Amino acid sequence: MVSVFRTTVRLDPSRAPGDVYALHQAVAAATGNAAYPRVLWAQPAPDLLVIHSPAEPRVERIPGCIHAHIRPAPDPSAWPSGTTVKFGLIGNPIRSVGRLRPDGTPSRNPGRYPLPVEARPAWLRRKLGMALQIAELQHQQLPPARSGPPKQITITRHLFTGHGTVTDPRLLAGLTWAGVGAGKGLGCGLLLVDAR
Repeated sequence: MVSVFRTTVRLDPSRAPGDVYALHQAVAAATGNAAYPRVLWAQPAPDLLVIHSPAEPRVERIPGCIHAHIRPAPDPSAWPSGTTVKFGLIGNPIRSVGRLRPDGTPSRNPGRYPLPVEARPAWLRRKLGMALQIAELQHQQLPPARSGPPKQITITRHLFTGHGTVTDPRLLAGLTWAGVGAGKGLGCGLLLVDAR
């Protein structure tokens, strides 16, 4: 069993970082940016930040923090198969496309492109498929997360919520600890799961 904390931080949007990379740096400063289980975070609203981390974060290091609630995160590996759960994820549903260098050899860095909105539910079902049988799914595109100079970053974000049945508790726990999809360091990939 891995201990993970779920921290909910209320932010003053006028003082919190408005840049996704600056927020990444603030979360890293507050958590020490552990390797495993990796630190994951999401910002579902301008005044709300959720962090999963292996140690209690030092929330005073997050600019704009008004209040924080820190508690142990649920451990899906302790649930039996068949447990009904509700879940939420801000994901970065993309596809990687191989690129060629000018000399015709494959590039090590594939191009990454956002999936069309209608393909995103299937993306989530593929990502969670072996761990969770999804019974109900709602989804909506969120505004992209951006950062300015020196790192010009735009992250496609999509909110998924729903409920389902646990089919593999250990695999589901691994997804909550390691994250889902790309963009994990920049506010995507945090899978929140709670027994219903």
